[in-house]
Amino acid sequence: MKIAIDASRANLEKKTGVEWYSHNLIQAFKNIDKENRYFLYSQHELKNDLSNLPDNFYTRVLSWNRKKFWTQIKLWWQVNYDHNRVLFIPSGMIPVIPFRNFKLVTTIHDVCFFDHPEYYSKKDLFLQKIAFKFGVLLSDRIITVSEFSKQQIIKYSNCNPDKIFVTHLGYDKNIYKKIDNQELFDRIKKKYDLPEKFILYIGRVEDKKNILNQIKAFSKFNQKYTDYKFVIIGKPGYGYSSIKTKVFEESLQKNLIELGYVNQDEIAPIINMASVFMFVSNYEGFGIPIIEAMRCGTPIVTSNMTSLPEVAGDAALYSEPNNIMKINEDLCNIIENKDGIRDELIQKGLERSELFSWEKCAKETLDVLMQLRKKSLGEWIKWKLRK
Repeated sequence: MKIAIDASRANLEKKTGVEWYSHNLIQAFKNIDKENRYFLYSQHELKNDLSNLPDNFYTRVLSWNRKKFWTQIKLWWQVNYDHNRVLFIPSGMIPVIPFRNFKLVTTIHDVCFFDHPEYYSKKDLFLQKIAFKFGVLLSDRIITVSEFSKQQIIKYSNCNPDKIFVTHLGYDKNIYKKIDNQELFDRIKKKYDLPEKFILYIGRVEDKKNILNQIKAFSKFNQKYTDYKFVIIGKPGYGYSSIKTKVFEESLQKNLIELGYVNQDEIAPIINMASVFMFVSNYEGFGIPIIEAMRCGTPIVTSNMTSLPEVAGDAALYSEPNNIMKINEDLCNIIENKDGIRDELIQKGLERSELFSWEKCAKETLDVLMQLRKKSLGEWIKWKLRK
């Protein structure tokens, strides 16, 4: 079968959540499937390891002078022209022109824009709702990343549940793991001026991630444990300027270290060095940083909201996002290893992280794509048995 994939976001230089999802899925497809033919569509030449293509992978660079409508016109036309059976859109807007000879599969990661419109600009809110509406209406299959997100999609669309498939996400096992390399740690510490003891957060710095309450919880924690700092990794998001203003107005900036965007190969050593990984977000469709921290052997404090309990299971301490005292208490309990909780969380996190992988995610995604293949019953049974 000929499978087309929108690789435009996977090809971005500085990737965050959905970009890494696209990138890692494509890389996993390369490893697990040598039979189907894949066509990767992008606006520019594929970069780095994405450009290493097996014999059954092909690239299509679709140059486009306009700032908009690449997906709607250029991608739509070329996928039709190439006679692909399926087009997979890992994130974002799907082609909405109804005249097409291919099946359409898209991933809807979450519907936070319905639950919390205050976390989005008016422009982003409009675009997210439009993408959701057409994604539900026109896609032949919908993939989402958690059971929580599936239920929310159904809630806001009345979509047939049989059309929606859950594929939990993964992590790069070559990067995220326990590291015992003091020379590497010393180099990273020197580069980013990191302290010996710190709490770590990774994600966009925005209201959706509840970053202000996490800073307040750390400030409370810091009154008792004065030798710790709070290291924040991530690009600014919606509401960033307001967050910065409140931090200074409330004198919360003490012992905060904001690193901005950090390359993936440097994040894993930083997670390994952290005393606690704090990720008490208001809303997550999945929460990849949780499983990355688990795999690195770092204990986790997270939110009891949305998808996070589904991902972390019994391998984290939970708090409501607005309960600053409880977040502080959880941080203290881990640092003090109260009743052996730190050691227990590390062990449970390492065990739970084994449940997730990009290979598993890719196999489940491929199952969905293969449902749209033209085939006889005998061919379907033969393909399933090969798995």
